[in-house]
Amino acid sequence: MKSFLLSALALLFWAGTVSSAPFSPEVMHLSAPTNIYYTFDGSTLSIPVNVTGAPGSAVFLVFTKDKAQSISKVQNGYLGWHYVNKIDTCLYVSTFMDMVKGDNTITWDGTDETGNTVSEDVYTYYIWAYDNVTPKVKMTGQVSYDWECRSIIQTHDQQGNPLVRPVLWYSPQSYDGAEAQSLKTRIKWVIGGDPEDAALKETCTYMSWAENSSLALDPADHTMFFTQTLRPDSYLSMWKMKWVPNGEAILQTDWAENGMLDYSTKMQAGWSFYSGPISDGGDNLFFTDADLQGVGTETNIVVASASEGVVTRRIDVSEWWVDIADGDAGGQNSGGPSDLMFMNGVLIASSHSSCIDQLIDPYADDDGEATLWVNQNGDLTGDHNFEENAARPWVCNDYNVGPYKYSATLDDNLFAMFPAYDMGAVSFGLYAPDGTGLGYHSFSGETANFKASQRFIDYGSAYDGLYADNQSAATDTGGWWFVGHDSIKGTITNQVGVAEDAPSAFTVAQNVPNPFNPTTT
Repeated sequence: MKSFLLSALALLFWAGTVSSAPFSPEVMHLSAPTNIYYTFDGSTLSIPVNVTGAPGSAVFLVFTKDKAQSISKVQNGYLGWHYVNKIDTCLYVSTFMDMVKGDNTITWDGTDETGNTVSEDVYTYYIWAYDNVTPKVKMTGQVSYDWECRSIIQTHDQQGNPLVRPVLWYSPQSYDGAEAQSLKTRIKWVIGGDPEDAALKETCTYMSWAENSSLALDPADHTMFFTQTLRPDSYLSMWKMKWVPNGEAILQTDWAENGMLDYSTKMQAGWSFYSGPISDGGDNLFFTDADLQGVGTETNIVVASASEGVVTRRIDVSEWWVDIADGDAGGQNSGGPSDLMFMNGVLIASSHSSCIDQLIDPYADDDGEATLWVNQNGDLTGDHNFEENAARPWVCNDYNVGPYKYSATLDDNLFAMFPAYDMGAVSFGLYAPDGTGLGYHSFSGETANFKASQRFIDYGSAYDGLYADNQSAATDTGGWWFVGHDSIKGTITNQVGVAEDAPSAFTVAQNVPNPFNPTTT
């Protein structure tokens, strides 16, 4: 009996240990030469690529380098589907290829997409990869993953230093048509804890009207945050509040007008689909003022000051999102943007009711120069209605045709991905850094069921990778889940680099200020 009790206690201890295991993913990492020499003579270039952490699937791309200023407002493709401006562009895309753990080789024959040999010059190459072999790993089961994900992942602290453990800030969705205020609950989750430990979840509550808003941290004080609600009088109202751990948020009445920055808009009360404030980590907050119901003639990206609580600029993007001449489309070309994300100095704009995705430089002096690329119909990636014989091929808001995209997200090299629902057993669509469509792809074990959204962690942490929902799974469909991912870039050139030359001289200088000083260099 004593032996049985000891065995039972040991089993109980083992089970408790397993259930309290922290989240510790196997991070995918790519490595390849930063600078590659090539003769541009039609020979085969072999690029060694090492993969650690997880196997997967990868694509190789070749781009122009330092040619952005000479590329001005180029619109081409079927029905003018692709627009690029002041951005280096893609010349070559490989097919997706399997990548094993360990050593791999990528080859290129020096040609572009049309099969012509590219001229001798300096080019940027990219490799983008993700794990399509290993099943998803649960990061947390304590935070929901909504269909139009407004949650953000914080990667740096208030001083700009990288966090050892990034933080997920969950945002609730409330747009059921009700015009009364209701309780909103925000959630903070420090990534790396036990996925099932509810005690690790921190909350903060407040009352507001219809809200589908991201949360933006105050760059000057990360205990403060901004959110946005739609009042019954159709004014967007941005609030600044203090985060109270497991308590009620406190409105900061010394900011803007009694803690609120109000902005007149066209959205029907109770149905807010706006993105809410997006921070650039500095003083700028971005949000959308878009025509989502076919009643407006203008769409703007609005810029506000986090410190002053005033609107500082409106970036007019009506050219891409509003077409009042198209009566059949309800006075709009599509609907949006309803979603924004900021990464490395740019915004990506997208919508749940549109085929359009757009990369924006929010610091451009002129609105016409703010758009870096736009991907519309005709690319076969992200399109609702691309067939040449479609009834209205120029219309992007056909709600009866997939993919249902919801939002777009960027990695550190500005590859953009979006969820792809109603396209069969695929998980996401992918764009290159200039908006070139890279097709649809699947996570391991994915089915044809619902997909919500994705987020990247991509700053050299122990948690780098893709984070997605798991709602298409047969069991354990809740929470946030990890998939391995990495992307890298380098240079291809026919110029011999300094690193390949022998040093011309070698000397050792006398240390200073003198050999006996306690501090010497």
